[in-house]
Amino acid sequence: MREEVEEFLEFLEDAPRNRHRRRVEKHLKNTRFIVSAQLPTSDIDEDGFAALGHVLEYFIDNNGAIIQADGEGFYEGRKLIVELD
Repeated sequence: MREEVEEFLEFLEDAPRNRHRRRVEKHLKNTRFIVSAQLPTSDIDEDGFAALGHVLEYFIDNNGAIIQADGEGFYEGRKLIVELD
């Protein structure tokens, strides 16, 4: 988990230095666990996306999760707060 956190912190190096970046950095430094999901890009339907959405919402609602989406950035709820290049 710590290796993954370090990788996420590296992702942030080129992000603008603002309150959202500081929020994500603080969150990562206090991370106790990571839940990872890999979606099959060639074979997933709306039900699959919806199912993952329910799982993620659980962690957002019950653990204050921030979501990292590869190729996009970090989300707080449904809002992209730190976009990554």
